[in-house]
Amino acid sequence: MPPLARKPHTEFALSDATTRKLILAMASAYSGNWNPRGLESYFYGVWDMVLCDLINDLPLLFVIPQHTIGTVDDGPVFPDVDLQDVSMMTTAAANAKSVLPDFVVMCAEYSIRGNGRKEYVHMGSIEESDTGLDDSDANIDFIPPGYIAIPHISGGLPQNILNSHLVKIENLLVCLVAEIKRCPTRHATSLTNFTKSLASVMTLARTDAETQAEQAFNSQQVTKKLLMVAACGEWWSWQIVEKGMYESNGNDADFFSDSENNPSHEESFSHSQDSGAHRMDRPPRRTAALATKGTFTDPSSPKISAMDLLPAHAKDKGGDKTKPTVAQRYLNLGAHMQSAVGNIDEGKPLPADWSKYLLLGTEASNQALFLIHQTLQNLGTT
Repeated sequence: MPPLARKPHTEFALSDATTRKLILAMASAYSGNWNPRGLESYFYGVWDMVLCDLINDLPLLFVIPQHTIGTVDDGPVFPDVDLQDVSMMTTAAANAKSVLPDFVVMCAEYSIRGNGRKEYVHMGSIEESDTGLDDSDANIDFIPPGYIAIPHISGGLPQNILNSHLVKIENLLVCLVAEIKRCPTRHATSLTNFTKSLASVMTLARTDAETQAEQAFNSQQVTKKLLMVAACGEWWSWQIVEKGMYESNGNDADFFSDSENNPSHEESFSHSQDSGAHRMDRPPRRTAALATKGTFTDPSSPKISAMDLLPAHAKDKGGDKTKPTVAQRYLNLGAHMQSAVGNIDEGKPLPADWSKYLLLGTEASNQALFLIHQTLQNLGTT
């Protein structure tokens, strides 16, 4: 019997050096001694390494943590400021609203400063014609007036960081937003309780990422598509979102207001009417384009009581001494978890829907990282 063919791109992985560092970072984040409260900040290093290594071969993309995405002021800038060196994205507007993703992947359009003439290098693949030099000039010994001698292999950028002043950023576009939350409970007594904990935290991450993506579309009129990543520790989910999926009426006050009734959001928290609790996380308003939903729905997400958790330490019967209890780790969530696919295109989330849960290091996660890398590679040319 012939061996089964390996599913495509399941071996797509980060570099060996990054993987080794990730193992140490994740062990630290899950450690009851070093992170007893399960704080999300311990996972920032994990996802910073994942995102940076993922785009390592894409020269025009880079990762920025805590990047502010604000509204764009279309009015005049300060009169004493050179318009050629002003980015409207960084011009503060009065009472401007903003969001602060944990991480963004940015794509840069830049030019090389020269004597009235510039070498423009835009988003997308770097071609010989982008350098502004004719093919006949490729092997000559002198530099044409107005140009700077920069090796093509570097993508048009200077070799030395000291020459970064020669690069002028013409535009910066957010290509991906990533929201990181704490890991699910480490002391669930059953798979059901663990899944409930994961669903609760993932809902927060997804809702924040959707709000950030909507603001990115409002701030970047030329952006047609971007990616969202929601992570809870080592568990994560992703979505490809297009501009038409969100409304953009320009009303910032209404945009950031709460909404208690939104039946289209499949993962809203369940609150008791008797308690008088109300939702503090408003999912973004969707247009009619989202009327057709995906088939996957997360399990209900009631609050987890103390009875659902294992104690961090269990008392000995013979005295006051405590001994550590090894918590059960759940790696297979069944139908709620993404599986590796034979056709890589089937690994993409359904339109206007989040992927199922993914676990870093699994074959399905490797396929998803490949698809994200492929999408980021193509965003600059679409």
